[in-house]
Amino acid sequence: MTRIKNTFLAFFLCGSFLACEQETIDQVKVIPPDPSTPSGESGSADFTKFVTIGNSLMAGVQGNALFTSAQQASLAKIINNQLALSGGSDTFNQPDIDSEAGFTGLSAEGEPLGKLILQTVIIDDTTEVTGPAPVVPGQVPGLYSGDRSTLNNFAVPGIQLGQFLTPLTGGPEGNPAYNPLYARFATEPGVSTIMSDVLASDPTFFAFWLGNNDVLGYAAGGGDDEGIPITAQADFAFAYGLAMDSLLSNPDTKGVVGNIPNVLVTPYFNLIPYNAIPMTSDSIVAILNGTMGFGGFNQILDSLAANGLLTTAEAESRKINFEIGANPIVIEDTDLTDLSPLWDLLVLAGGIPPEQRPALNPYRFARQAVEGEQGTLPAAAILGNEQVPGNPLSTIGLAVPLEDRFWLTQTEQVEILTAIAGYNSTIQATVDGSGGRLALADANTRLTEVALGGATLIDGVIVTPDFAPPSGFYSADGIHPNARGYAETANLFIDAINSTFGATVPRVSIATYPSISLPLIVDLRQ
Repeated sequence: MTRIKNTFLAFFLCGSFLACEQETIDQVKVIPPDPSTPSGESGSADFTKFVTIGNSLMAGVQGNALFTSAQQASLAKIINNQLALSGGSDTFNQPDIDSEAGFTGLSAEGEPLGKLILQTVIIDDTTEVTGPAPVVPGQVPGLYSGDRSTLNNFAVPGIQLGQFLTPLTGGPEGNPAYNPLYARFATEPGVSTIMSDVLASDPTFFAFWLGNNDVLGYAAGGGDDEGIPITAQADFAFAYGLAMDSLLSNPDTKGVVGNIPNVLVTPYFNLIPYNAIPMTSDSIVAILNGTMGFGGFNQILDSLAANGLLTTAEAESRKINFEIGANPIVIEDTDLTDLSPLWDLLVLAGGIPPEQRPALNPYRFARQAVEGEQGTLPAAAILGNEQVPGNPLSTIGLAVPLEDRFWLTQTEQVEILTAIAGYNSTIQATVDGSGGRLALADANTRLTEVALGGATLIDGVIVTPDFAPPSGFYSADGIHPNARGYAETANLFIDAINSTFGATVPRVSIATYPSISLPLIVDLRQ
């Protein structure tokens, strides 16, 4: 059987990634704002001291990392560029990262990995694969060396809403709330909070976009119960109310807030089809469906149902069958009945030979994926890999279930969408109760429109809801926009400001910001 390969991702082709030679570090090339752009008016708002609060989406993360040129195209910076034309300041201080490589984590060898960029891997004269891969080496961020008292951008990648309010976000290192990207610029690490630092800057106007990570961590981890949980609705509502009460404690301060977008429409969750297992060999199909393969597994399910140990409906839903053509991926679904103790009962009853029992362990939560479910981008790193090299029947997603942390079931999708709806209800109620001091940027509606609208013409350029150059809206990580995507998102915030406060802040032309760059070529034929 031909090894299963994903035609648009190069993760597994590069192994640990360290074998993929990087010749350059891709930069975001931003054209400065046109000084001839007509100025606007601030209306009832005061943009004299503008600050931004958020997570990676406000900080400017691209390719899963914060790096210097991406900071210059951050959502926060782009909004400020336009406010500066309407009574705001053209000075906007960000906690500069001082690295063009960025940092996404450590390799298996402990080496820092940089941002993700697209690269095309040429395997042989007939095969090449394009997808995200990290720059090697990355650079671990050091302490911010600038003046912390004059910052405007207080966005911190990776934080949840509650971390905005606790001093533990700044230290000590090792506590669950700690975030080194805040500690590096905190006024007093372990004592100050992001909120207290913001209030000390005495803002007249703010942009606030937090809460995305309160559900994204769970989603990105495939809804794994052992991963990052979804923040409870009551906890979110309490923290959001406290944050807004504090930010609006000065009666002259106003702001714009973004609601929580549907994370499930991003490329990160939409690049792997549920039926990504191709079958071309009748003999392999026969082996897989035989009594020594999943045919035997299916018989055991029938036996469990016949003995009242499993419902007939669940037994049928968990049967695994293959045929020539595109087949559903074999996955783990930990919301299903754990079959392990039921198998033990069958062994005691003589229904399963004891020597056969250990081979069933990997399939205690197994079933095939169904249409509408979603794999995460990291699944491409392991789908099609053979646990035993040279043995196609040990292929992950085929004979070995794909782990739950790489797959979103329908139940998990409902949990995610329910959380987002609840958060957005809280945000809407807060805006409605602010006495006109808050504008709402409906990121949920707009970013969903972008994702589901296909190729769209905006400001004379084609925008597509993917990370395909030269038109993609997203950066190489499949979640964060690229510079052009951030520019379009900035217009969403600007439109909300103008509508609510009677301002005439000029919109930014997204054509002045680049999409994702062409892939770096990695030739393995040499």
